[in-house]
Amino acid sequence: MTVLFLLNPGDHVLITDSVYYPLKEFCNMLSKLNINVGYFNPRDEYTLKTLT
Repeated sequence: MTVLFLLNPGDHVLITDSVYYPLKEFCNMLSKLNINVGYFNPRDEYTLKTLT
């Protein structure tokens, strides 16, 4: 619920790729609300740079 409260259509959120699986499944459904989700590996700064 917190994620839905903080995000609006058109937003882009970055989440670590090691996030809790049910949250990842929930975030995959955010595209229906026009919210883009990018997953990154916190140990690889290149993946974060390509998503921002």
